[in-house]
Amino acid sequence: MEKTAPNRRFERKISIHRDRQFRLEEMIKLIPGGFSVKYEPRRVNSIYFDTLGWHMLKANIDGISKRKKVRIRWYGIESCQNIDAKLELKHKTDLLGHKDRFNMLVTELKTTQRVNGINRWIKDSQLPENIELSLSTLQPVLLVQYTRQYFSSADGVSIITLDRDLCYTPYDLRGICHIRSYKSDSLVVEIKSDEAKEDIAGVLCKYLPFRLTKNSKYVNGIEHCFAL
Repeated sequence: MEKTAPNRRFERKISIHRDRQFRLEEMIKLIPGGFSVKYEPRRVNSIYFDTLGWHMLKANIDGISKRKKVRIRWYGIESCQNIDAKLELKHKTDLLGHKDRFNMLVTELKTTQRVNGINRWIKDSQLPENIELSLSTLQPVLLVQYTRQYFSSADGVSIITLDRDLCYTPYDLRGICHIRSYKSDSLVVEIKSDEAKEDIAGVLCKYLPFRLTKNSKYVNGIEHCFAL
């Protein structure tokens, strides 16, 4: 399956409780750089993988400078056929991140209910042998869903996203996605800028009246669902 070339970006994040979200979109449009809506809001769905020993989770919590996340991501409704899904290997070194993306062959989305359905996606997608082998050491642990709104600077160098209606659904040891989900009261703002322009994202954050936070949807979801 085809691999998408990575693009390294600086990333900054702010978590805001829903009670403090008043006029946030207006604030973003006033940030220097001419930010405007890039896409219509869309639903983001991600299945995160980890080892039995939670190695990726622990690396994030412990603040390891070089870390990664593995997920399958698609956009739109939760259950449909023949969707455009990607396997994403997200690599992070301090504030700089990039993703390796691989096209996935997903013919029927409701198979996310069980791990054997996800394993079928992986087998049918004809991923590179080393990638498929590394996935065999991991298991799906969490489904994360939210509605994302996109803003782009006039020059296209920086992007700001607002993630609302966050919902976390765990997988159990039998590989079944739980019926019960956990909803967050917070909104996440992500500010991203191209590596070539240095850390513009860090500068842009100063124009919002909120404090920068260390934020990972994966970590937050695991903590909510498994009380770790």
